[in-house]
Amino acid sequence: MDVCTISIIKTLSYFDIFDYPLTSWEIHTFLLSDTRYEYRDVRSALLAAPVEQKDGFYFLPGRAGIVTMRHKRYISNIFKMRKARRAILLWAYVPFVRMIAICNNLSFFNAKKESDLDMFIVVKKQALPIVRLLTVLISVAFFKRPRAGSFEDALCLSFFVDSSHISLKDVSEKNDIYMKYWVATSLPLYDSDGNQYKTFLKANSFFISEFQNFVYRNASELNIKINKFVKKVFEFIFLPVTYEFFSEKIFKFQKKRLPKRLAETMNTSTSIMITPSIFKTHVHDARRSVQKQWEKRYNAIV
Repeated sequence: MDVCTISIIKTLSYFDIFDYPLTSWEIHTFLLSDTRYEYRDVRSALLAAPVEQKDGFYFLPGRAGIVTMRHKRYISNIFKMRKARRAILLWAYVPFVRMIAICNNLSFFNAKKESDLDMFIVVKKQALPIVRLLTVLISVAFFKRPRAGSFEDALCLSFFVDSSHISLKDVSEKNDIYMKYWVATSLPLYDSDGNQYKTFLKANSFFISEFQNFVYRNASELNIKINKFVKKVFEFIFLPVTYEFFSEKIFKFQKKRLPKRLAETMNTSTSIMITPSIFKTHVHDARRSVQKQWEKRYNAIV
């Protein structure tokens, strides 16, 4: 089995965990390989690869059912994306927010019906405590927040970083296949100056270095545009609370209000990290499970 074919199997094996078949172009774009292949090379390798194809989608043997699943989820995810955009439109006006991206399965329209809406937010240095406070207040006032037993379409504000922590290397695991694809598939819907997403990818280039055919994701028809003058006025008003003294006070206030489970486990792993410059509370961190499932799938074929 040649190297290109092995890369194809590894790529399909990853997305198979999420019941997501790929087109030949998607395989080319997200091909897990140190070698850059032309699209025609990938197409040629697919003809001989031990995979199956239906309606233009490729998948692992015996998994034809996920093609129908992808179609159904795409339709339901259109409505999820609309809800996410409504929230992002308000959050984009929050002072010092620099980028908001959809992440995990919703970023490629594959979230389950019962799934929440996962967001990743980048903010100005020292502004994370006030930004998180304001975005949570907006979410509580106007939108659905996750609660035990009720996650469908709830807004998940579990991952913030400020510009000093835009590299995610500190929150990744060793050989973190999940984080590699998380970075590569995140979909920015708000970019304050049009360069934040590129800066984010550059800072995390070590994650996407194995995607030699990777291209920037740009869903221009979904991008959020706001009145920049209004945003500047808000930032002028709230500027004092980004000063170190006030920022630390707000952070300490938020720490005291953390659920007991988060307070006891924060900063003991890469799943739950809470500092003035990073807020990551992935209580149900599936990365290790995904890693094992991925290895099991491709090893069964390769």
